[in-house]
Amino acid sequence: MWLYDSYQEFSREAAGVPRTVWKEIVPDCRTRLFPTDGKGPPVIVAECGELPEQYPKLEGRHRQSLPLIPGRIPGRLLAGNTGSAQFSGEKLKAWLVPWRVGSDRTMVITVKPGTVLVLDVTAWQGPQDDHRRDGQGRRPRVILLRRAGRVLSAAPTVFATEPSIGAAYDRLERIWNDERLEEGDPQGELLARQARQLRDVLEDLATRPRAVLRTEHRMLKLQTVRRTDAKTLRWLSAQPGRNTAERAGARQRVKAPKRYETIATLENRVLRAFAALTVLETKGWLANRASVPGMDGARKAIIEAHQLRNRRIESILREHMVPEARPPVQPNFPLRFDPRYREIWRAWLELRARSVAAELEWMWQHRTFMELLGLRAAMKLHQAIHDRSGNGILAHGPVIRTQGAPNQGCYLHDAGIRSTLGIVSNSPLEFIEYRTNDDGGLLGAIATAGPSSQIWWDAQDLHNDNDGSVGELPWTLAHAWDARLEKWAAKVIS
Repeated sequence: MWLYDSYQEFSREAAGVPRTVWKEIVPDCRTRLFPTDGKGPPVIVAECGELPEQYPKLEGRHRQSLPLIPGRIPGRLLAGNTGSAQFSGEKLKAWLVPWRVGSDRTMVITVKPGTVLVLDVTAWQGPQDDHRRDGQGRRPRVILLRRAGRVLSAAPTVFATEPSIGAAYDRLERIWNDERLEEGDPQGELLARQARQLRDVLEDLATRPRAVLRTEHRMLKLQTVRRTDAKTLRWLSAQPGRNTAERAGARQRVKAPKRYETIATLENRVLRAFAALTVLETKGWLANRASVPGMDGARKAIIEAHQLRNRRIESILREHMVPEARPPVQPNFPLRFDPRYREIWRAWLELRARSVAAELEWMWQHRTFMELLGLRAAMKLHQAIHDRSGNGILAHGPVIRTQGAPNQGCYLHDAGIRSTLGIVSNSPLEFIEYRTNDDGGLLGAIATAGPSSQIWWDAQDLHNDNDGSVGELPWTLAHAWDARLEKWAAKVIS
């Protein structure tokens, strides 16, 4: 088992560029590493059959199995090869490690039972750092991820509704170039809507949160006892003495019920959890948009006021020793039927769902851009076939949407597009398949049409001199997706 510092190092070596930037994962122990190269999360590589099913597994609040990098061939990686510069002949598998989310400082991965990998992720870029721009056309990744997700989500519908494959690709080209897909701000819209809807509710709860009377048995002075119960009588009967005064002892105290008022209830724990999450989300939203020109000042003011109200509630509940609710939570009567707390309960669930979705999109952005590159490769190859006289498409595989919400950056069926194109020309028939599954395609290759025509996703902001690799960020001034893919498509059909 080995760990490559980044997907860039892994993909280049797998494509045939010798590199040795990898570390061995020691089995049956706890290994702590500090990958800080800044080029993205590392990649775990192991021989086929070495790890059990459902492993490696990410631990923590996003506990899940790590996704496989698509493809499976005799390994071409130098990891584990102690001989000469020959490539290893073992069958290998590789797994993606997610990006850092939130303020996490460490990432714990159980590679297999007994073997634990602890990564220090303090220096990794997180969503809260994703607001920098520069003059080279780089934009926040969250905007590019939003646009990529909308393009991938539209692809199955386009192929299902257009009358021909050619019309479908023409429509996809228009969707690809539609800059309006970057518009909108789901998180900001949700925060602003909740700020408007919950303003009166939050102000009311800050002044008079729901309190209940509870009974607690305490050692009380005998003259202050107002009522007794069975527990008090059992305690008295166990004390030495002939009467109540003697059994109360020298301090004249007995264990008796005492009623007191408290706000440490489930509904107030949910209220504090909602307030804390709202403060965190609004803080991140305001920080990410502090340098964005032309931001809506009215929305910013609404969200800032919303943050202050929630800070006040969180401070009040902290002073009264009310802890935060931890999921899963079974709603009680006030959360279901009290008008104030019912709104808080619904808003908390909605905000948590949006927060988790945003974190998952950020964690598995590698797979989203891989899938997007596969779709763009199909579009460019179709364009090259259409522009060349005497060529045509004989067959095209379906593009199917995954069931339910995208999981681990996957929007299309089988973790990617799998299109079979038959090129009809004067030359013999040739089939090109975009392999993102496990049927013998090159390890991690996005598109392949033989050993000399491959496209690799390079996972870096700036492209390199290798025509077979494409940088990860599209729709920027410096990206080379279209130029590299057009050269690749021309090579395929030549």
